[in-house]
Amino acid sequence: MMSTARTRPLLVLFHPHFTLAGGAGNVVIESARRLQPEYDVVVVCIRVGGDVQRLFPDIRFEELGGPLSSEAAYWLMLPFLQRRVHRLLAALNPDVLIPHVFPANWWAFIWRLFHPSTPCVWYCHEPSAFVHSHEVLSAVPRVMRSVLRLVRPVLRRLDVFFVQRCCTAIVVNSQWTKEEAERIYRRKVDAIAWPGADGDEFRPLDEKEPYLLIAGRLSYYKRVHLAIQALAQLQHRNYRLLIAGDGEERTALELLARQASVQDRVEFLGDVPLDKRAKLYARATLLLALREYESFGMVPVEAMLSGTPVVAVRSGGLLETVVDGVNGVFVPSDDPAAIARTIDGVLSNKHLYDALCCQARASAERFSWEAHVAVVRATVEAARQQYMQTDP
Repeated sequence: MMSTARTRPLLVLFHPHFTLAGGAGNVVIESARRLQPEYDVVVVCIRVGGDVQRLFPDIRFEELGGPLSSEAAYWLMLPFLQRRVHRLLAALNPDVLIPHVFPANWWAFIWRLFHPSTPCVWYCHEPSAFVHSHEVLSAVPRVMRSVLRLVRPVLRRLDVFFVQRCCTAIVVNSQWTKEEAERIYRRKVDAIAWPGADGDEFRPLDEKEPYLLIAGRLSYYKRVHLAIQALAQLQHRNYRLLIAGDGEERTALELLARQASVQDRVEFLGDVPLDKRAKLYARATLLLALREYESFGMVPVEAMLSGTPVVAVRSGGLLETVVDGVNGVFVPSDDPAAIARTIDGVLSNKHLYDALCCQARASAERFSWEAHVAVVRATVEAARQQYMQTDP
């Protein structure tokens, strides 16, 4: 039964953790902020970083505690963590569940198996992580990776079962994700809610600085190594590469920079706080987005709003944000020499570069948080109405 004692419905959003910067986490935060005027919102996660708590004191986070999902101990303690989830949700008595990325989506799905009267609207950033993706599996520690390869067939069946059985509605972040989700889960996606960016926060600045920027988690599938290899072959030797983010590949990438003799032109910034990213994007000459099959890619949109063109691979959700020759250029997916030639070509053609900068912001303004939340809100309300009509 849904709660009738509240003046506003209670929405519970689920996300694994907020310890490293990431696009999915930003979607959860912005959704929570913008849904709060109409709903009571709680965000359930394992852990929240101090930077996030400082910047968003108005969001109610409920931390489960324990190891992160990237650690083997998480999987050993999974039954205990799920019990914490059940106790928390029993106390909250939510009106709607809105899970996001794996494994937090499973917390909500398992709860709903036992509480089918609570609607569940899954915001699917991509089909559940390494359960279906070979490239995301590469970010898992080696020992865990070997074990997970063995159990993946079971995990896939469970994941498909959960989505088919437990999701009232599915909202995705791009047309590419819609097609992938419908192929894997064999059910219709209800809506696309492209993530947004704040046009007031991300704005062009008058002057650029001679650096290329790549931002995101330092996992192998993000292909930061290609940016370092391309830098070593760049003819414009005065350009540096700034790497914003942290992760398991940082040590290997630092070694690669030394091996390529570009360590003096590569700067590892670590995890850049949310309130410092706008200037970093706006000062960059070019943003590099080199992951294949990126489900959407919020960083390119934020960079374009900042007046910075994007050098991207021609695949996945990037095809929905980057327009070749308008706000960026496409490059071959795995050829550092070709990537370097493309970058050199843009840097050598002032007319082209200026045109890309001028058109970048206008082309990205259609991706707004207001439009995103409008789709999510409509889907949530449709799910609530459906259950109000059937709830005895």
